[in-house]
Amino acid sequence: MSGPAYYPAVPGGAPPPPPGPPGAPPPQVQMQPVYAAPVPMGVAPGPAAGPGKWSSGLYSCCDDGYVCCVGWQMTAFLFGDNYRKIMGGDSCTGGCCAYYWLSCIYLCALTGAPTRKAIRNKYNLPEEPCNDCCVHCFCGPCAICQEAREMRIREGWQQWR
Repeated sequence: MSGPAYYPAVPGGAPPPPPGPPGAPPPQVQMQPVYAAPVPMGVAPGPAAGPGKWSSGLYSCCDDGYVCCVGWQMTAFLFGDNYRKIMGGDSCTGGCCAYYWLSCIYLCALTGAPTRKAIRNKYNLPEEPCNDCCVHCFCGPCAICQEAREMRIREGWQQWR
């Protein structure tokens, strides 16, 4: 029987090459790159959005499960860690305590706004959706989570240190 050989279809690719003569080296198969879809929880850092754009939205708190949990259950700790990373230092205790005590009297924006501004300046980000003070007054935990995600994505932090 002569003519073309038919091979079963391989999902997502070309049919396998026909076998060569006995004793011949196997035929070379050309590999093509495979691109994976982004992981919804955002654990592995990905490419940053670039200058002038936040990598995630203010209300994208659940994009990173760890940041979401820490940000909503221990907001002052996450703020202190953000503060330590952007301002430098060995401990998050000072920023954590300042945020905690000021949040008790609804003045946490006094510490949150300057930290957000430092993050925006470092990564060339816009002041959105409104000014930094308003963001921290009305959406404090969301702002802290967004800032943590931004630093985590841009700096490539796998773990919180």
